Amino acid sequence: MTTASASAPSTIPASLFEVLEQQTSLSQEMLALLEQEQGALTAVDVQGIVALSRRKANLLQRIQATDSHVQEIVNQLLLANGQSAKATLGNLIHQMAPSAERDQLSELRRRLLALREAILTKNLVNKHFAEDTGNYLRDAITLITNSVAENYDSYHRNGGKPGKRPPSANRPSLISREV
Repeated sequence: MTTASASAPSTIPASLFEVLEQQTSLSQEMLALLEQEQGALTAVDVQGIVALSRRKANLLQRIQATDSHVQEIVNQLLLANGQSAKATLGNLIHQMAPSAERDQLSELRRRLLALREAILTKNLVNKHFAEDTGNYLRDAITLITNSVAENYDSYHRNGGKPGKRPPSANRPSLISREV
């Protein structure tokens, strides 16, 4: 047994496992919300996106609170055993002697890290999709307004008669294009 594991906590409080399970559950819920958000973004469901954003903000606060709670528990465990390592779950696991608790903590940490990575990836995809959609809509609006303004200016420059609409006023002014 190494000196690091000799002074490591011999038992982990059940509260740490409970908080880690709660973190896992909250992270799964966040991933599900991000899936719903992707559907709302694809459907351009603005009301749905706003509602999901509120739910995400609330859920993020809950996740951050559990993160802080885990860090407090880990910090207390490490300090109680004379450890001055940074208070992370990985450091706690590293400090522990091989045991069933260590294996259980490692598995919970692995699942949580995988969920957090999936959340980051899905959030990045949604962010890029939202930005691309916004850029597309801005381009479409610019194309429409520029085309209408050009038709209007051209009509008046070429001697259009007052009270008559430019010839293109009855036609769509947006030209479809692939990006």
